[in-house]
Amino acid sequence: AASQRSTTSTGQFIVRVGKDTIAIERFTRDGSALTGQISQRDGSRSEYSLVLRRDGAIDRIDHTRSGAQGSASFTFAFSDTTVTYLDEQGKALQEVRTTARPFPFLLNSAALAETILHASHLPVGQTMNWIGVRLVLRDTVSMRLARISADSVVLSGPQGDLRFGVSPSGDVVGGTYTRGKWIFERTGSATKP
Repeated sequence: AASQRSTTSTGQFIVRVGKDTIAIERFTRDGSALTGQISQRDGSRSEYSLVLRRDGAIDRIDHTRSGAQGSASFTFAFSDTTVTYLDEQGKALQEVRTTARPFPFLLNSAALAETILHASHLPVGQTMNWIGVRLVLRDTVSMRLARISADSVVLSGPQGDLRFGVSPSGDVVGGTYTRGKWIFERTGSATKP
């Protein structure tokens, strides 16, 4: 059964430290696509656009990061055991073979974390090892997804744990990144058939 949704949904996550907003992520899901933008307090911005496969896994992501030091754009193509870095014309620059399924990862993107959760089809009490492709650093790291209970998941990696509360449909409703003392809050979502 395909895990893609036939609706369009929009939403945003506010990322705070205490009462200070440090980032806002706005995103849109439409069938097999997810697009989003993360605006950070320091003026930097990340934009991403990804395409999902029929099983909900990520096929490709385009990522642009801009800030005081200029901007850079990258495209990554995914398979079950490889990630390929592509140039602007779609030519492979580098292919990395992995020991587990690779997924794109941005530490401050709850929408990407939600996509990973949906693609994992992970039952309560189970864990899954995967390879995080850190889009800003353009490297890979071993990560683990744990479905702690019906309403909570933990993404663990070298930068610490992201803990998310999830709805019955598996959508992230909020979370924390304890190392950075971040709080994620989902706001402003709407679904259209």
